[in-house]
Amino acid sequence: MKKVIVLIIAIFMISIANAQWVQTNGPFGGSITCVSGNGNDVFAGSMWNGLYLSRNNGASWSAINNGLSDLHISALLVSQNFILVGNAKGIFKSTDHGNSWVDANLGIVQLWGGVGIFSFAVSEDYVFVSTSSGLYYSINGSFWTKLENVNFNILSIAIDNNNIFAGSDHGVYLSTDNGNSWTKSVVTDDAVYSLAINDSNIFAGVYDHGIYRSNKNGDSWTVVNTGKIDTKITCMTISGNNIYVGTTDGSIYMSTDNGNNWTAMNTGLTLAYISQIAIIGNNIFAATDLGVYLSTDNANSWSRVGLRLSDISSLAIKGNNIFAGTNDGGGVFLSTNNGDNWINKTTGLTNTYVYSVAINDTSIFAGTEGDGLFRSTNNGNNWTPKNTGLADLSVYSIAVIDNTIYAGTSSGIYSSTNNGDSWNWVINTTNSVSSFANYGTNILVSTLGSGIYLSTNNGISWNPVYTNSENNYIYTLAISGSNIYAGTGNGVLLSTNNGSSWSVMNTGLTDTHVTALAIYDDNIFAGTYNGVWLSTNNGSSWVNENTSLSDTSITNLYINGNVLYAGTSFCGVWKRPLSEMIKIKTDTIHNDINIYPNPTKDNLTIEINSNKDQRLEIVNLIGQTVYTNSINKKAVINTSAFANGMYILKLSSDKETVVRKFVKE
Repeated sequence: MKKVIVLIIAIFMISIANAQWVQTNGPFGGSITCVSGNGNDVFAGSMWNGLYLSRNNGASWSAINNGLSDLHISALLVSQNFILVGNAKGIFKSTDHGNSWVDANLGIVQLWGGVGIFSFAVSEDYVFVSTSSGLYYSINGSFWTKLENVNFNILSIAIDNNNIFAGSDHGVYLSTDNGNSWTKSVVTDDAVYSLAINDSNIFAGVYDHGIYRSNKNGDSWTVVNTGKIDTKITCMTISGNNIYVGTTDGSIYMSTDNGNNWTAMNTGLTLAYISQIAIIGNNIFAATDLGVYLSTDNANSWSRVGLRLSDISSLAIKGNNIFAGTNDGGGVFLSTNNGDNWINKTTGLTNTYVYSVAINDTSIFAGTEGDGLFRSTNNGNNWTPKNTGLADLSVYSIAVIDNTIYAGTSSGIYSSTNNGDSWNWVINTTNSVSSFANYGTNILVSTLGSGIYLSTNNGISWNPVYTNSENNYIYTLAISGSNIYAGTGNGVLLSTNNGSSWSVMNTGLTDTHVTALAIYDDNIFAGTYNGVWLSTNNGSSWVNENTSLSDTSITNLYINGNVLYAGTSFCGVWKRPLSEMIKIKTDTIHNDINIYPNPTKDNLTIEINSNKDQRLEIVNLIGQTVYTNSINKKAVINTSAFANGMYILKLSSDKETVVRKFVKE
């Protein structure tokens, strides 16, 4: 008997240990600032999440940040004996392949708030680093000596034997005595973000002026932009006879004739800022603000690889389709297999900074900042702008309520009753509209600075129901029965009287910046800058549910079936079974009801996933019951005798009552 008890306890403990968040396989993306490698190893530095290592050409990546006190990577150097990274705290060094890092700032002058690290360069004996506090050199990458006579801001470095070229914000400088003295090599007086040297020449990427070429002494410079090259040059690298340059508009150009002619090599690339190009073995990697791209055919084609660091602005789920909007320039992504794979869906999106996504029976809608609203009628394969009547083109939230679509903009609300073909102004909110919630004929909207508004007549008229000058930033709304919850910059608010009064519900909530809310039965989930929190008592107290959630900056929460999905700021979409956090009711009809067509003209079909009889009641908007019956699995109701309008459908079991709405036309 004791052995049986021990076995049961062991199994229980294993199940607890396995309860955790899992990152879905995307969406791919994230702002990558630098990329480098050695042998089979590829290292990528990110803007927000530190350093990553791939040993399979970018198919999968692992974070290697142990000892890094700052994860904003700005520069990277991979040598045979050590790796250096630059971040806002200075320089860090690893001698064990990135498994651990130590501070390597001895000799570096720290400015107020830290020091900016711009670039590394290596000569035979020295490592040079350009920083916001000057130019330094080191023999071993740990102890640094400042070159005191450098009185210009260095953005890039290239070394050829005894010549050190430094690109600055006012042209190129040359030192022939290991940095002790400098002369200006006249190119232009503009910023030089990239330098590269081949056997015969030095090349300078001058921002807004393109590419300049000189002999290796920098005596004279010639513009070499033939090939309609974009002149906003950000990076440059050379391999044999091939010269590659990246630009701000997401283009990579290649020259095979020493810069005389350039060809765009953009197949597979998206419009993303190119931060760095690296040649690693036979492969070319490009660091961009939409992730890492790989070319295995000499830049003739590119594919995005592995890193799942996208900034999720919105989630919308219908059936097996999960749509994710990203506001880091990635556009819209679709997963049809619970996040195992994601497909980028941007054809027709002239603006890929997507802040809101919503779905109705026939269409998907995407709201952008500055280019308005787009609609797709083929599951995101193509998008068309739908902005007729939409005077404010920054759409931060979208809601589909019955047969009306609402667009929340930077200044107010617009509505459409023809699937987005045209829009009518509804109300001016002064500040951005962040979310919608509705029940019955009531619609609530939250704003970032103007509190909460309520309409009790399907959006015809509106009144403010919460205004607090100290807490007017409302990020999200959720409704459960008669309880209305609001996520604010100062925690969770609860109203039980249709918004007439509000109570603060923050007990146990150590992070009160609440950006997302989701409700399942009596359980409330709150997303914050410090992860996901759960309340099982109407918000009276909260517990943290962050196990294995590496990115705790939550932007969205969405419940689909028995799974909670979380959109994050820096690591894409995560998911976790609800059963790991709460007790799931059995024989429930809560998430397994399907009503169609809606709107209907005659027959209305109701399907539920339950083997037990459920009580069915249909009520009109003045409270009259127009239909009652029982349902098991499926019912077809003839509504041809119903008056046109909206109806409330109630399904009741011994454990719950579920309310849905439909429209009779």
